[in-house]
Amino acid sequence: MYTFLTLALNGRINFSVQNAHMTKPVIPWAAHALQVALFSNTVFPIGENYFSALLGVEPDTSEDRPREGVRTQVGAVDGAHVQIGITPLRLDVVFSPPPQAASLDVEGIRTSIGPFVPELRKFSNLILKWVEGIDTPLVRVAFIGAAIADAASREEAYDLLANSVKSLAVSPEMTDLVYRVNWRATTSTLTEGFFNRLTTWTAQKLDLSAGFNPQSVVKVGTRNFAKLDIDINTPAERRDPLPRADIPKLLSEIFELAVDIAEHGEPA
Repeated sequence: MYTFLTLALNGRINFSVQNAHMTKPVIPWAAHALQVALFSNTVFPIGENYFSALLGVEPDTSEDRPREGVRTQVGAVDGAHVQIGITPLRLDVVFSPPPQAASLDVEGIRTSIGPFVPELRKFSNLILKWVEGIDTPLVRVAFIGAAIADAASREEAYDLLANSVKSLAVSPEMTDLVYRVNWRATTSTLTEGFFNRLTTWTAQKLDLSAGFNPQSVVKVGTRNFAKLDIDINTPAERRDPLPRADIPKLLSEIFELAVDIAEHGEPA
């Protein structure tokens, strides 16, 4: 749903997956995006000010489309760009780096809101208090996170990934690696007995180019990253509302699973 990085500078940004051999360094994951998604079989009321309930301040902007049952609230809070989106049967909260002015300094482009685990802890504390005030019945909840780690080269990006990916033998002969796997996690809080626990592992390169048209583009900088996408959610097949008292516990379990992945790698 959310892109790795967006930037407009009369030029273009290209991403590519690269190849490398592997060692076992520690991965300094940073939080590129933190998102919680709540699903209902009842329409979310767009008149609710979810932003203020979560953060205690008014949003910078709020756009309503009543005929579509859509509301979008946006604001800057503690160095993060916060978006709350309401569609009839889904409510999303997203924290990401704030929008930035165009720049030719590729190293100065802010790609995270801070270290992944500490930022996730702050995010989870806010969400767990806030979700208790939501009256709309929920049939499903999910955490969606994007973590990135700067690398000096494409080789180092693959070295970083190799430290976490356990069920895949990565070869220097590989190219365009995108590895996605769902290792279900058990839970006694759900009658279904499990969470979906998806991780996606990639190496990506950011090329910053500038120019007035494609024929005059000049490459001005490059950065390499290892990237981890996490999507931990309750089963989509469920139709009955989750017990309201269980929702904070479910989300707390989900957040802890995400912390474990960031700290210990693929849960193979």
